Amino acid sequence: PLKPVPYGLTSAAASSLTFREHNEIFFMQEKAAEHRAKMLLLNTDKATKEEARTQRIEKQCKLSEEVLAKLRQLAEPDGLDALEADAREVTDAACEVLESALNWEATIISLANDVDELAFTSRDGAERQLPLPVPEAQALVTLHLQLKDDANTADAEVSFARAAVSGVVARANLLGEKAERALWEKDSEAAEMAALKGHTMAKRVDIHRSELADAEAKLERASQTLEPLTGRLNAIASILALANADALLAFARAQAAAPKRRPAGTRLTTLSPLNDEEEDMVDELLGPGGGTGESIISEFEGQPVRRHDILTLRPVQWLNDEVINVYLKLVLARAGRDGAGSGVAGAPLRAHVFQSFFYTKLADRGYDYKGIRRWTKNIDIFALDALLVPINQSRSHWVLAVANMREKRFEFYDSLGGRGKAQMEMIRQYLADEHMDKKKTELDLGEWEDVAWKRSEIPYQDNGSDCGAFMCQFASTLVRNVAVNF
Repeated sequence: PLKPVPYGLTSAAASSLTFREHNEIFFMQEKAAEHRAKMLLLNTDKATKEEARTQRIEKQCKLSEEVLAKLRQLAEPDGLDALEADAREVTDAACEVLESALNWEATIISLANDVDELAFTSRDGAERQLPLPVPEAQALVTLHLQLKDDANTADAEVSFARAAVSGVVARANLLGEKAERALWEKDSEAAEMAALKGHTMAKRVDIHRSELADAEAKLERASQTLEPLTGRLNAIASILALANADALLAFARAQAAAPKRRPAGTRLTTLSPLNDEEEDMVDELLGPGGGTGESIISEFEGQPVRRHDILTLRPVQWLNDEVINVYLKLVLARAGRDGAGSGVAGAPLRAHVFQSFFYTKLADRGYDYKGIRRWTKNIDIFALDALLVPINQSRSHWVLAVANMREKRFEFYDSLGGRGKAQMEMIRQYLADEHMDKKKTELDLGEWEDVAWKRSEIPYQDNGSDCGAFMCQFASTLVRNVAVNF
């Protein structure tokens, strides 16, 4: 038979082999080809398995991302943890307001009883009042005047507490709706997994709804308690006037002649209205064609203002942190341009304004000086005239706390009439710790007084959305060192 030439051999080399050697070489070559085919098959199978494994991992990662996205959608922008913290805060505030109202009612009743003892019935059957010595009359008048101020403050506290509770209730309802939607919209495996979290969230939100309803009931009771007391105070005033008209008149004159504290400077200014070009710019920025939400409208000292920030300037919106922080930076820049600290009479104050999250960092988890001690490493606040601290109470109401170095007093500006005792105490403690840390000596604050400006001294808002604008104007007026005129 003819000898086949094995693969890879020349004809000359193949002719020197025996037939057996030829067959052995062919057999070995066939085995090698078979082995190569098996290895190729194994490698293909292994590659397929690796690809499947990679796809499973990618699917799990994608599922995890979708679940996280669903959960973030449930929790943002008003997370459950923040809601629970704010619900506790406003319910505690409601309890305090009710307690204050009841205590105030007891004080009014006690004063009324004291005044009633002045009454006697004359021979003609008419009720008369005994004349009072001047010191006693002045003491009663002083208490009466203080209680009138307390009445205004108590009403403001009830209004503020109600606004805060309403804000948290709205957030609870929104969060509850999101959780309930998650229970029904199970359009994917991720949605089903997120719905488990939503079910738990819905239960917790319902608990807080119940707590908030109780807080609203307490505020209603406080309001009902306070309502009839104003009339009783007016009746007491009439009796005091009859008891000793001369003493009351002399005391009123003395009170009127006493020097009055002012929340800012005395120089009168006017607010200029926008011209037509500026009005057109406002319309363009706040209108529907002003750009996307993330587009940067302006930037000042490294802090951008985006379109969604600017839109908080629309009517009935709440100003956000970015707008307020940039505005307050502009206030300081204007003061520097206008000669702050020049020594000229009526010049703007040398001031420092903290960012809006300073107070949150200082006080949200109890007083924490260590968390903010480095914020003033390049600033000597004790060389300034004023230190301004914007505060967002319960994430629903802007107020301004001030350490007025020039007047040696802690001031609280609240367009709803809050007293700010806790906030002023916090700033007092901060000032003492800051002096010890930076100056290595104790700061004597014994002569410093706490002043919460009242309706007769600063303007109050008449709606539930303008607190941010009022707070900004309080800061502007104070730093400019001009009289409040808005």
